[in-house]
Amino acid sequence: MKWWKEWFNPAPPKIQRLIDGFNALHETLSENPEHSTTSIIDKRKQVRQKIDDIKASQASVATACSSMISITKSLEAQINLHELRRQQHVSRAEELQAQIKKLSSQLKETEDGLLLETLIKEETATLLTRHNERLAKIVSFQSELEASSVKSQSQLQDAEKTIAGFTDQDEEGLTNYVHSLLDFFASCTFRPYA
Repeated sequence: MKWWKEWFNPAPPKIQRLIDGFNALHETLSENPEHSTTSIIDKRKQVRQKIDDIKASQASVATACSSMISITKSLEAQINLHELRRQQHVSRAEELQAQIKKLSSQLKETEDGLLLETLIKEETATLLTRHNERLAKIVSFQSELEASSVKSQSQLQDAEKTIAGFTDQDEEGLTNYVHSLLDFFASCTFRPYA
């Protein structure tokens, strides 16, 4: 009885009736016949009634236990289902963490590549600027050379005309001498300064 009281505190009505029946049976069996004011027949009826109550309580307890067992199994099934889902979430979380780690590594590599390409682009742009400056100087120098060449050609033509004017009256080989000088100067390389 003590165990029932500790387990069901407070005890449900059906359990309480069962406990009361056991207590009454215990009192009946432990009473002294000399101090009994009730006849044996009445006691037997009371005992039988208590036994019937106990049996009814036992049936109720059995039904309650069966219901509790069914609820326990249902709860255990739910716990197993939640544990399975929890394991699935843990597995998915581990997969996502691995993907995040991989993507973080790829992001770092991409950022490093971007920084390197930016530095190379800046260096190339600097080289291009220098190259354009040199190209502009070369184009300017080429223009000066072309202008100088045109001027030299004009001067040469003027000199040839002048010489031709002098040599038309020459009968002693002055024309050949002047042409030799012109050939000599034409073969010389002059380097104009920018």
